[in-house]
Amino acid sequence: MVKLVHGGDIYSARERIEGEIIDFSANLNPLGLPDSVRSALCDAMDTFCCYPDPLCRELVEEIAKNEQVDKKNILCGNGAADLIFRIVWAIRPKNALVAVPTFAEYQLALNACGCHVEQFMMKEEQDFVLTEEFLSCIRPETDLVFLCNPNNPTGQLIDRKLLERILVRCAACGTMLVVDECFRDFLDNPEENSMKLWVDSFPNLMILRAFTKHYAMAGLRLGYCLCANPPLLERMNQCGQPWSVSVPAQVAGVAALKDTEYLQKSLALIREERTYLKEELQKLDIRVIGSHANYLFFRLPDSKDLKDVLEQDGILIRSCANYPGLNEDYYRIAVKKHEHNQKLIEALERYLKSPVIEPLAAETVTVRVDDESSCEKQPETKSSEQNPTQTEEDRNEHPEENHEPEAKTSEEISAEVSEKALEEPQQAEAPKPDACETEQTNAQEEEAPVPKISNAAPPSAEQKKQYRFLRKSKRKYDWEGEDK
Repeated sequence: MVKLVHGGDIYSARERIEGEIIDFSANLNPLGLPDSVRSALCDAMDTFCCYPDPLCRELVEEIAKNEQVDKKNILCGNGAADLIFRIVWAIRPKNALVAVPTFAEYQLALNACGCHVEQFMMKEEQDFVLTEEFLSCIRPETDLVFLCNPNNPTGQLIDRKLLERILVRCAACGTMLVVDECFRDFLDNPEENSMKLWVDSFPNLMILRAFTKHYAMAGLRLGYCLCANPPLLERMNQCGQPWSVSVPAQVAGVAALKDTEYLQKSLALIREERTYLKEELQKLDIRVIGSHANYLFFRLPDSKDLKDVLEQDGILIRSCANYPGLNEDYYRIAVKKHEHNQKLIEALERYLKSPVIEPLAAETVTVRVDDESSCEKQPETKSSEQNPTQTEEDRNEHPEENHEPEAKTSEEISAEVSEKALEEPQQAEAPKPDACETEQTNAQEEEAPVPKISNAAPPSAEQKKQYRFLRKSKRKYDWEGEDK
């Protein structure tokens, strides 16, 4: 079975969940598909029977106006993921460098072409922020570098000065630098955290963008790249199918870029709800890291079942356990509308307040009988336990109750047993006693010692009666000459 590594898998969730599903696992615009895009798609339905424009001419024209770049520096694709695979197949790098944890598609594309991937591990104690140590990992043999800004899943930003130094270092080593800016428009200052102004000056720089997140068009699949390297863009174009961008996707892209009011509303909502979620998570003592875009990255120790528990409430979140450098304590959630965010916080509160029931440890009781003397003392101990409230003063006031009978001689006991055997008729064999009755019987039998028999003289009739009585009480003795 194919193992899915991304969020947004509502289809598998529907096989397990009945009712409403609130998907926090995909970082999409909480306002959903713009109304302007819906209208444009309805108006263009008659064109869906035609092949799409392989060059996406109308769409490229609109992107060039929006980004203020030359049209020849734009290539559209079936989402940003499509362009990631295309550049890898166009360059066919032997060695690549990726800062992790980050978007899994970089590694998957590089693995597909047999490239050796060096991972630069961003550290938890530094909140997974990229540091200057990354520069020393860029060497002349490095063919390709992938960076995500803001990073996914941490939401951390790369310092602008450091990015510029990385770009210069890559140019000096002949290395291609790909900067994924798919979440840039959700930042408070998008233009200040973009490398777009460097595209014309550095042909080894490529920037990735997508409509998927900004306009909630994940199902339509539309992305594009900016790069001032026409030969490279031509090779990338040849590495994909000629009609990779469908007619509905091109129509939706043109309409979305013209709807500036939609993005303004989106940014206002995301700023407000992102602040709300951060504050509520911190009230629950949940550590929030980075999270400058439209999603929050947090750590909750000892919570490997959190994803499954929230799913019972119809809530999907993104476990980050499959990211390099992360484990089951890390999660990512999208910023959604307030009513959905409230439901998530309430579910987290229930999870954190749920009692943890520890299983009771099994106890082993060992009963040991050391010798016959301990068995003889059992009745006395039992008697004292049955009347634990009797004090020393009570015993002094009623000495007759505390008086213990004197030990009898074997001859006296023998005579008593003989008389009892003569007085009582022979009884049928009693049913097998339970464990408690057996223990009491054994104790009584131990109090009545068996008369000794001299080997010199045969047993008398009286002695035979005594042994016959004791044998019927489950005490067997091996001797010969018994009269039938």
